[in-house]
Amino acid sequence: MGSRIRTKLLKIFALALIPLAVLAVLSHYNQRSIYKATVRVSAVSRESALVSNLQQALDRAIMPSNDYIITGKKEYAIEYKKYSAEMERLLKEADSIHDGFDGADETVAEEKRILKGLKESWGNVKDISARIFSIQKPVGNREAAELMEEMDYKWGANAIALLARWHRIDELESAEAFLKAEAAWRNVWIIMGGGVAAIALLTMYFAYYYSGVFVEPIERLREHSLRVASGDFASKAGIRTGDELEDLSDAMDRMSSELSALYGELERKVEERTKELFDANMELKAGEERYRDLFNGTNDAIFVHPVPGEGEPMKFTDVNETACSRLGYSRKELLELSPYLIDAPGHEAGREAAIREIVQNGHAIFEMAHVAKDGRVIPVEISSRVFELKGAQMTLSIARDISERKRGEDLLKEQIAELELFRKLTLKRELRLRELKDRIDALERELKGARA
Repeated sequence: MGSRIRTKLLKIFALALIPLAVLAVLSHYNQRSIYKATVRVSAVSRESALVSNLQQALDRAIMPSNDYIITGKKEYAIEYKKYSAEMERLLKEADSIHDGFDGADETVAEEKRILKGLKESWGNVKDISARIFSIQKPVGNREAAELMEEMDYKWGANAIALLARWHRIDELESAEAFLKAEAAWRNVWIIMGGGVAAIALLTMYFAYYYSGVFVEPIERLREHSLRVASGDFASKAGIRTGDELEDLSDAMDRMSSELSALYGELERKVEERTKELFDANMELKAGEERYRDLFNGTNDAIFVHPVPGEGEPMKFTDVNETACSRLGYSRKELLELSPYLIDAPGHEAGREAAIREIVQNGHAIFEMAHVAKDGRVIPVEISSRVFELKGAQMTLSIARDISERKRGEDLLKEQIAELELFRKLTLKRELRLRELKDRIDALERELKGARA
């Protein structure tokens, strides 16, 4: 006998696997591109953080010399040693920052030249600082002032300019790496879309082709069954397709000749049908149990309640185990409450806006805070959607605990505040340096006037 239906269908599925295999290969290659771009972004971020630390350490290392010239206090020499050691440590760390990078890369070569110039400038800053601290009475000392001017405006300014250029290079590298990552992700969607389109087209083609193979004999079988149903038991289908449809045709032909004898077995058929309905009912109950397991197995709290504004009491009609354990209520207790009673005070405006969106659009995603039975306030993100249950419009709300995300946002705000404070302190230091220079210039003029 010829090919069976299963064999024919397997051929279709086998051909459909070809674009899937191509899609898998392209996806693997693109994933490697995403990984490389991500690694590059991480490396540039570490490098940028190191450059920022070098800038801060350089500023701190220069300040004690300035303060010593102004006050003549020896304790600034101790402060200088501490900041100088930090600067040395960071420079040593910078020596290894390019390990693993291509030495022929122009950006890496440029950063190595910057690092070399930075070390040279720092060496001169150290040398000048040592000479300044060797002066016993630096206040009003012309040599100390000249050394300070050379250190600030020649070597210190040069080092700052080098670090600024390094920062710009890192910004460009970071932007380039992000662009590559974004391009790789765009390729993911292009590959997936192209693969899905190819599979869809191929599937449509084979569906159209094989529909002609199967539809005609099926139509003949349908006509044969109608004739048998009308009482023409002598009718024959006569299908010769070499597959299960031919088997079915033969079976129907045998059935039409034996149908008259089957009336006596009608009662037994009814009993069998009753048993089938019973099995179907049991299967439905099993499906409901699987649904309940899924409903209670999620880590998010799930609430079911009437649609707001529909005139129904807003008590929960169903909740999952996660909702009960998170809020500290039993299921019976929680079903006696409404969404309003577990919402934290202060969120009324957001809740009303969400209700309007649910009523208008049938869904909404919004942030809220729930109050547990013990008084704990739990920030959550709620996704609500309207659905029909037994002819009534109900709302399914899934609440995700976002406490960790909120803590992360608070930490980010604190870090931003610290950076703003450092910026203000740096500005004050620069203004102070300018005032000190003006004061030194004035003292020099007074000394010249006194000598004249």
